[in-house]
Amino acid sequence: MNRISEWWQNRTVAGCTLAAVLLAVLAGTLLVLALAPGPRRRVVFWFPDTAGAHANAEWRYLPRRETPREFLELYLSEMLLGPVHMGSSALVPRGVVFRIVALGEGGRLFVDLSPELLVGREEEVDMDRLFALLEKNVLHNFRFVKNVIITVGGDLPNVPRFSFSPLTKQNGAL
Repeated sequence: MNRISEWWQNRTVAGCTLAAVLLAVLAGTLLVLALAPGPRRRVVFWFPDTAGAHANAEWRYLPRRETPREFLELYLSEMLLGPVHMGSSALVPRGVVFRIVALGEGGRLFVDLSPELLVGREEEVDMDRLFALLEKNVLHNFRFVKNVIITVGGDLPNVPRFSFSPLTKQNGAL
């Protein structure tokens, strides 16, 4: 017992022990900071519930991006993955992709969905509900977007294919 107390009372050993503990804490802090995810932004997704009557909100944290456009593209790709929680269904059928995402002047967002998996399916896709939820998702999370123009395969839905100029001021596209 005397040897231990003598060893501990030695100032050199006590100083080295304190330095080793502080160095270990510093190394541990640096390791945690290196492994921790970068800055994230909290966003909300609305997905239709399984009954189809309402929309369920789901919160997620997405990593920040350099520009708002990059973050918007990340948000849309996360939305295509569908909900995480039970009780909600996917907004679009599996395999649908955003072919074009373009930000126009005045806060207009142009989104073109791939038509192959939306048109001509055995199960019915409620396009009006899909477009309403897509617009709600984007307008809520991105204040700089003022208007969302959604096309399917480059055409506005419910507009004849060769109609006269579907992108007009009346429907908010110009």
